[in-house]
Amino acid sequence: MATKMDATPLHPEVAADIIAAQEAHHLSDLKLARLAGISPRHLREVKRGSNVTLKIVKALMAALQMESIRLGEGVGSSSGEGVRPEVLLMIADAMEKSVTPVIDLIAMLRAYGQGNIASAAALNAKALELVRGAIEEEVTPNEPSTTEQQTHSKAKRKRIDHRK
Repeated sequence: MATKMDATPLHPEVAADIIAAQEAHHLSDLKLARLAGISPRHLREVKRGSNVTLKIVKALMAALQMESIRLGEGVGSSSGEGVRPEVLLMIADAMEKSVTPVIDLIAMLRAYGQGNIASAAALNAKALELVRGAIEEEVTPNEPSTTEQQTHSKAKRKRIDHRK
């Protein structure tokens, strides 16, 4: 009977990229898991090439400041087809779009921690800009931009501004 350990990794290229980035940053498993906000068990699964969620992969990519990751040829369907390139590009675009603000915030926090940002006000202004950008992206391109959606978005911004 085959055990989990005997199984062939589904995503060895993801595992290899994460391991290489982890080694380049000289991070222990525990520290990387903490930085990514995931459990050490999830990190072990990624490093084994197991099938994990994109949320976990994106969290690791953000923690390791990775701009891309190899997805390999994908898991083929019963007909033997792999993942179509346009699907991979769509996934990569979505991952990049969601990871970019996190990477920007990490860089900003590093700069503040190193004294390269003169005041907390500059940090707060940049964080507020990122939050506003995220709120504005809630309206997807396929949905018509209605007055109701714009009013809702403005109300959210006012609540955020009011909390300062």
